[in-house]
Amino acid sequence: MKIALGSISEDKKKILTDVFLEFNINPDIVGVEIDPLIADQPLDEEMIIKGAFNRAKGALSRVRDCDFSIGLEGGLSLVEDNYFLVCVAIIMDNEGRKYIGLSSKLSLPKEVSERVKQGEQFGQVIREFGKDNRKNRDILPVITSLIKRDVAFKEAITNSYLIYKNKNHY
Repeated sequence: MKIALGSISEDKKKILTDVFLEFNINPDIVGVEIDPLIADQPLDEEMIIKGAFNRAKGALSRVRDCDFSIGLEGGLSLVEDNYFLVCVAIIMDNEGRKYIGLSSKLSLPKEVSERVKQGEQFGQVIREFGKDNRKNRDILPVITSLIKRDVAFKEAITNSYLIYKNKNHY
């Protein structure tokens, strides 16, 4: 299976490969650099979805003979005055139909959310928060998930692929 990935990120390529290996598919992933045409730090689901769509559409137009393309985008979504991390995967088939998969939302620690609201970059803030709280064993799994995002991206990809494979029901 040949997949066009709207990113040249080795992390995203590995995450995508891992998901498809779980489906017993050894994918040929062709990563291409695509501008998602959104802010570097999207702060609402609409923008995250738009970024994933732009990546999938761009990759589909640039990679020949692929089975489908996929765009991956992560960002933050404000829920009841606190930010949550959410990841989106969009598969686009050769007819231009899209299949959207979202991850679960993972709440940011209040301190991190407040700093993001003040305009600071999430990646920097969560790493500083992690350093300051590395002895707190209860918060470490949350911090690791927020920094790596691999679990959230895997969930979004799996959801998107399952919809794609069962498209006659969608």
